[in-house]
Amino acid sequence: FRGILHEGEIDKRVQYTIEGLFAIRKGGFADYPSVHEALDLVDSNDQITHELGLEDDVDVEDKLDVFRVSHEECAHKLLRLNIRPGQEPEICAMLIDCCAQERTYLRYYGLLGQRFCLVQREYQAAFDDSFANQYATIHRLETNKLRNVAKFFAHLLFSDALPWTVFEYIRLNEQETTSSSRIFIKILVQELSEHLGVQKLKLRFLDEFMATTFAGLFPKDNPRNTRFAINFF
Repeated sequence: FRGILHEGEIDKRVQYTIEGLFAIRKGGFADYPSVHEALDLVDSNDQITHELGLEDDVDVEDKLDVFRVSHEECAHKLLRLNIRPGQEPEICAMLIDCCAQERTYLRYYGLLGQRFCLVQREYQAAFDDSFANQYATIHRLETNKLRNVAKFFAHLLFSDALPWTVFEYIRLNEQETTSSSRIFIKILVQELSEHLGVQKLKLRFLDEFMATTFAGLFPKDNPRNTRFAINFF
């Protein structure tokens, strides 16, 4: 490099770059540590030097290059984002939107939502509001997105992460439902039946303390609405 500089036949920009390299070398690479402090995880006393021969067979352990993020780790990292009070609905909306965008439902999102609800009660209220908003605008979703959203909320319900009082938002009758909302209810109840079993789900719906909550789902106020609900189920 010194010879190249003395010859002076190189571009000025290259010359400055080489001089900069000499300056860095002279400073002992102070700004360029061999191992970054944040990545220096192994104590010097615990470090092991592995000696390998040039012709030795080496197990490269490809499996160590494969990373899998669990829902608990993801929830932990999201909670560390310094989320201010009142921003919980934004996290819920993000989870629901991501879940809806998938080609098929991924249980990962249900477990993630469940984790949020169990860690902080504020997220239960946020997902409660999200259920109401999603059900009110469910006609805007394509069938695939609708299915994913229904399965997401079904997971929160059968895992008891979300209170079953969200059924108060559903009024099953011909006037107050659309084809989309009826598909949503169908998938939601089918998922609950599949994971809880018919008998256990029946006991949930027959709980006398929750009678007012399920009054809209099983209407008895009007014979026409009752017949509609019977035919639906």
